[in-house]
Amino acid sequence: MVLCLDEEKKIYLTTRMYAVRIKILLITLLLLTSASILYLVVSSSGQFRPGPVFRLSEPPDSVILYQKNDTIRLVKSSSGWKVHNKPADPTRITMLLATLQQSAARRSAARSQSDSINRVLDSAGVQVEAFTDDKRLLSFCVTGNERNMKTFIRQDNGVPVEVIIPGYRVHVAAIFMLPATEWLDRRLFNFNWRNFKSLTAEFPGSPEDNFEVSLNGRFFSVKGLPTDTARLNNYLDEISLLQADAFLPAYELPDSLAREVPLSRIQVYTVSGDTLSLAVYQAGERLLGVSGHLPISVLSGSKAQVLTRRRNWFKENQR
Repeated sequence: MVLCLDEEKKIYLTTRMYAVRIKILLITLLLLTSASILYLVVSSSGQFRPGPVFRLSEPPDSVILYQKNDTIRLVKSSSGWKVHNKPADPTRITMLLATLQQSAARRSAARSQSDSINRVLDSAGVQVEAFTDDKRLLSFCVTGNERNMKTFIRQDNGVPVEVIIPGYRVHVAAIFMLPATEWLDRRLFNFNWRNFKSLTAEFPGSPEDNFEVSLNGRFFSVKGLPTDTARLNNYLDEISLLQADAFLPAYELPDSLAREVPLSRIQVYTVSGDTLSLAVYQAGERLLGVSGHLPISVLSGSKAQVLTRRRNWFKENQR
């Protein structure tokens, strides 16, 4: 049988094409095999495992942050999370739990970086432990650089791993490095209409402006004053929701504060018998609040207006 030149060329090209395809397939299989072997070797050595970093079998009910100069204990109670037995900021707690659930490994530290990162972890890292019913769920050390938004953790295997939250550009380590004052609930009074009983406001510099709010029949009013109830209700709402802009650590307190006379002093009495108090001071350009159950709070000018409302402001038909 004799083939023409075109048929021979066609057969040659077809054979060549199949040979190329087989070669590509073999190379692909070789690469996949090599990648699988590399993954198994690296994973078994404990250097890097992709995916979620913390595999929590159940939500924690306490988290302890061992910082260089402080130990912060966050504990869940029947009334919500607390920090050092004071109400904790719900937003901070939500961020913490989300970080533990969503953090993912990006890469293991390069061999040239590993020693230096370990030194930073040893000297300035935060040791984090989470528990449920006294059962330890996880333990790790964390550090980070806010400037380049990098966070490294070290677990039991001793190998630093860079972690991220997929889909977000955030400094993961930041939540673990917050000081104790940043974990506190910033609401200064935190009462509601169901447990509110009465309120007194005193102005040491002008006692004629003092007033007392209490129940008068079915409505609250200022004692001895025809009361604009709309103004009073708005005021009580503002007081109940009042938040500090920040809390000052002890080393930032002005020495003269103890000798100052407060601008105002507000006390809230609850049905359950609790007394919530706040004394407001002018300290230079800042307004500071001193209460019996929270650190010194920093208050902005708009909050100062609420805290220095005087008796006649509530008078009925006031314009």
